[in-house]
Amino acid sequence: MHKLQSVLETSENLRRAINRQFVAANEEGAGDLEPWAKVVEIVADDYKEEAISVSETAFLIDAKRAELMNDVHLIQRRVWHLLAASKKYNALRAELVKFMEEHHQDGQPEDGLRVSGSFSGKAAFVADMRQKQLQNLLGQLMDGLETDTEEAWRVLLAFKQTAEEYFEGMFPVFKLERDEKC
Repeated sequence: MHKLQSVLETSENLRRAINRQFVAANEEGAGDLEPWAKVVEIVADDYKEEAISVSETAFLIDAKRAELMNDVHLIQRRVWHLLAASKKYNALRAELVKFMEEHHQDGQPEDGLRVSGSFSGKAAFVADMRQKQLQNLLGQLMDGLETDTEEAWRVLLAFKQTAEEYFEGMFPVFKLERDEKC
């Protein structure tokens, strides 16, 4: 159960980290920047809970909830994929910032790691392609977090309910609460 809760927390933390940067950019007057320029770095924990083992979910077959067993394992892999995508985003964004520092003509820092600048020729083409790559990856990441955070919550609640019913008094009854704003 704690591994599944960790999956939900990882997804919520990633989503929160991105959303906070959009809010900060708007508050700092940078709301008109492209999304990739607002999300300067996604802070995420490198810790990855070990995989949920089949032995931890085998009771779901006996409880006639085999589809839930599949959902448990699938949501863990999907959130791990999103965590990897956030690391890829950070690496690609760092490469773009370095490229911009090396090739800008009249760039200036906007705030912290937010930058603007103009490019010409091949540098303009490369900067544009890298920005589009970041925009695409960030969009996929945000879409995935929107879907998978809700799915992780659904799976966690279903797993908890099924375990409570299946194990009756042997499974501790506890209340799961969720931070509505993430």
